[in-house]
Amino acid sequence: MAELDFEPGDPAAADVQSVMAGSTPHCWPQFHDYIDHILVSPGVASQVVPGSFGEIVYDAADRREVGSVQYPSDHCPDRVTLDW
Repeated sequence: MAELDFEPGDPAAADVQSVMAGSTPHCWPQFHDYIDHILVSPGVASQVVPGSFGEIVYDAADRREVGSVQYPSDHCPDRVTLDW
């Protein structure tokens, strides 16, 4: 996010915010930050349903195993609901 910390209007329409602020990932307990991010502009931010951000959880049947660790992906799929 530090690389995206633009001054308003520099460049134009680059004022974005993360819908994940204050959240921590749960599918990979050893990581404290997300790999993927959902960023929205101020206009879209007003459409984000409060509390709708979350991680997609896979059923055990969908997980794959590497060594002794089972996981669906090396990323935690994220989601948010927009109220258009």
